[in-house]
Amino acid sequence: MRERGRNLIRCGAAFAVSCCLLAGNVFPAAADTSVSGATMRLSSREGTVNVSGKGGKAVAAFDNMRLQSGYYLETEAASYAGLALDDVKAVKMDELSKGEIRKKGKQLELLLSEGSLLCDVTAPLKGEESLSIRTSTMITGIRGTVVYAEVVDSNTSRVCVLEGQVLVRPVNPVEGDRNGQYIEKGRQALIIGPDRMERKGEIQTLPLTETDIAPYVLWEIHENEELARRLREAGWDVDWMIENAERLLREEEDKNSQWAENGQGTSGSKPGGKDIHTPLFNGGDSGSDSGTGTQPGRPTVELTMPVSPETIEEKLRTSDVVLHSAADNNPLIIDNSLTVPAGSRLELAGGMGLVVGTSAALQVDGTLIVDGNLENRGTVTNTSMNTLDIKGDYVGSGTLNNKGRVVANGSFMQEGGSFQTIGQGRLEVERKAVIDNAAFDFGTGTTLFHGDLTVRNADGEFGDNLCVEGMLSLEDSSILVTGGFYGGGITAVKKQDGENLTYEELNLEGGKVFAERGVKGVIFAENYKLNVQSGILERSDDRIPFITGTGILEMDGEEYKIEELTESMFESEETETGWVLTGIVQEQKKQAEVHTSIPLQADAEKLPDVNEEEKELQEGENLPEEGEPEEGGNQEGENLPEEGEPEEGGNQPEEGSP
Repeated sequence: MRERGRNLIRCGAAFAVSCCLLAGNVFPAAADTSVSGATMRLSSREGTVNVSGKGGKAVAAFDNMRLQSGYYLETEAASYAGLALDDVKAVKMDELSKGEIRKKGKQLELLLSEGSLLCDVTAPLKGEESLSIRTSTMITGIRGTVVYAEVVDSNTSRVCVLEGQVLVRPVNPVEGDRNGQYIEKGRQALIIGPDRMERKGEIQTLPLTETDIAPYVLWEIHENEELARRLREAGWDVDWMIENAERLLREEEDKNSQWAENGQGTSGSKPGGKDIHTPLFNGGDSGSDSGTGTQPGRPTVELTMPVSPETIEEKLRTSDVVLHSAADNNPLIIDNSLTVPAGSRLELAGGMGLVVGTSAALQVDGTLIVDGNLENRGTVTNTSMNTLDIKGDYVGSGTLNNKGRVVANGSFMQEGGSFQTIGQGRLEVERKAVIDNAAFDFGTGTTLFHGDLTVRNADGEFGDNLCVEGMLSLEDSSILVTGGFYGGGITAVKKQDGENLTYEELNLEGGKVFAERGVKGVIFAENYKLNVQSGILERSDDRIPFITGTGILEMDGEEYKIEELTESMFESEETETGWVLTGIVQEQKKQAEVHTSIPLQADAEKLPDVNEEEKELQEGENLPEEGEPEEGGNQEGENLPEEGEPEEGGNQPEEGSP
């Protein structure tokens, strides 16, 4: 097995907020020196670790130095810092990371402005001690957990939990997140702060799998048998982690080496981050959605069309480039290829658009800002978390591979071709989105549609990593919904012959279908079959129906006609956010079955008519007239004996007898 050196651990997609670290084997089972939890020390260094005091004045760094409140730490490429709390608690600062130490009494806080921190707290903190991780969008406390945190950009943070649980609070919470959310083991939280669209901050939770974990974290698990044992007991596939740690780490090394070779210099500034002294946490500017992705001190070259992609790429090797159009909205056309190197920034200004031609390729490893629309007929590959930022619309008929962050401030239209989100990649669309006859894979990253999403002529699966704030409309598509968030509900329709409509089956097996903003939760039409498991449909207002329309509802192995279900037949449980549908009330269900068994009026009309007069005649036939005895009965006075005379055939008294 290869030795860990200064070039071994690199991570472009860092995450995890936990507490534990030392050089070499970062998380030791025990240390010889006991340090109070209220004291933080620089326990280890790998590569170049810079320490500065208040005002940015450099401070000589040495092992086991005491870190004062207000000290700043910065790690350069392939460099790491270990921060010891005591013999059982430690924090690791990843390469290309920046943070500040703050302390008040026994309360410690790490302010992370770039990169990531990994913590492994093997024993809970004492009652009066506390350790918190803060970014520009969230704060989370650490107690007896294995967690890691990452600054995705100046408006987004990520917290991932490998063991235990943490309480995450947004810095600018929405109404429902004022007290934060507990994030359990095996989950990750994406904390999004307020942005230029004036949306409030929010927390979104997603599953955390082994493939999501950053390579440098996998390597720590590989090197630390005690940590590996605990995670194995917690249910993780540690064998997979150890087997793939080195390979994944090599891939990240290659990527980060390319970035460093393109002018990283000595600052260690990570693409997309802000300078360490920018006041992110005290009401200062929280920055834009994406970082600049530029290297400090890089010059900016301004060019005016016409300019070839080859010339632009050559300039990007040493400078950032701002490209201006010679005519109104004249687009830059790529016929062959263009690469935006890591650490560089290309801006198409003045409403200028970009066209990637058929068989052409655009590779974004740095930052690309397109002030107009981006039309993709070829292949676009984005590996940068510094953002491919499209101010207008994205219109694609080719291939989009997103390993980083793509933001479409207008609409997102994928008509034919394909797109996929890979690893921790993120796609965010401000307005409506349409996926028409295209192959898609949302991957394990995060996909946010702030408007409506329409999917046509497609097959696929929607899971926990999909968020649609508007209405999800499925047209002529077969979609398995296993999770996700759908703020405007779901509709599904299959079009045939242009006008006639028939409806297919939709399975909801996880996640939540929310009924927000007055929109009815799920609306279905005739012959449409909805299969819902208990606990899937949720509403925040009891005045909003769970299900409306017509069609078939299948639940708990039973089928019901949606149009015959009344609100009183739905069984629900109240939660912190609303009411969740749990089933159909059994008594009401039986009544519905009886109701459907009653003959219809049309069937009643088929019964033969009866002549009322004939009926009366039949009923009165053979009945005696009034005063007439029935046939065979005694007529009045007939054969009746006179008074005192015995009946005929009876015994008569003898003469003289009394």
